[in-house]
Amino acid sequence: MGNTRVIFTDSDDNGEPEIIQEADYYPFGMRHDRSITATNHYLYNGKELNADLGLDWYDYGARWLDVETGRWSSIDPLAESYASMSPFNYVANNPIIRIDPDGRENIAVVGSQNENGAGNKLMFVNQALRSMRIWAEEQSNETRTMVLFTEGYSDNQITAIAESVSAFGGHLVLVNSSQELTNYLNSGEVSSNEVSEYRINDKITDVDIYAHGIVGSIEFGYKTSKADIYRFNSMNAESLNSSAFQSNGCITSYACRTGLGNFDIYGTSLFRNPNYSNSLAKQIADNSGIFVRAFAVRTSYVGTLGNAFDRRHNNPLYPLPTQKMVDGAAFTPRGSNRPVTGGSTPIGLPRSIMGFYSEKNKM
Repeated sequence: MGNTRVIFTDSDDNGEPEIIQEADYYPFGMRHDRSITATNHYLYNGKELNADLGLDWYDYGARWLDVETGRWSSIDPLAESYASMSPFNYVANNPIIRIDPDGRENIAVVGSQNENGAGNKLMFVNQALRSMRIWAEEQSNETRTMVLFTEGYSDNQITAIAESVSAFGGHLVLVNSSQELTNYLNSGEVSSNEVSEYRINDKITDVDIYAHGIVGSIEFGYKTSKADIYRFNSMNAESLNSSAFQSNGCITSYACRTGLGNFDIYGTSLFRNPNYSNSLAKQIADNSGIFVRAFAVRTSYVGTLGNAFDRRHNNPLYPLPTQKMVDGAAFTPRGSNRPVTGGSTPIGLPRSIMGFYSEKNKM
């Protein structure tokens, strides 16, 4: 949860580490012993403590958290959206498993392991870690989550992924079906698809999706034994609830052809009518109520770990990522250094990422 528990000096006179600050917390952040002077003021949830008035209050930006009562000093900015709960509540009264930096969440969704050689096996993961890194740098107050479809990943790989996600201040959620993904998006839990008070209190701002795709579906389990239950299609899109998403948020699919609505990708009719309005991207936009970005062509991960110019000239704008091998797969703990780009097929369609607006936002 980002809590600072113990702070040491390098050593005391005897060469042993010396504790200079120690904090144990009650569930909502009140310290067991408040008589210890806070040398470091960033404690519970990594937020700054202000104890000048003899109270433990933490600065969450838009408002202050009183940890003695587990309530805010002012009402939640989204209080009208969840009238059944107290406007002064914190993380739906479940601080053991939830944090709420500012009431928003960014989510990177990763499909099953790609099986095209050691350099590509973790290409979806490496790109999702890039998203996590950028969010940590540019939207540091947001909650960060990676949702991982587990098929094909070894225990060692999942452990390495979890460590990197944690290093970016996020947490890893494991799913084993597209329904569990939909459940998490709607409720914040993999076991329920009902829009929860927690999700209304912690709406989704951004979602980045890394997986295989064909026209009409995102293939989170492409060519695996779980392809059918991992497939995300129009039925899943229809079950998305717009109450779970920030109206100014964005979903970006880096799966192939999410923005293409014509299934006859090799027929001549494609060039007369790509049928973007019938694409999965448009269906996701209409049901989530937010803006969606997607490619109509195949996507390319070539060069995402660095191109020839980066390697030859040590390009400071795109420094080559540190790699290590984890169970036969190249893993970059800080993620890829370049984004996914549009490919070349179907021929004749724009390679740039396209935007899809929700009809709900046009009303």
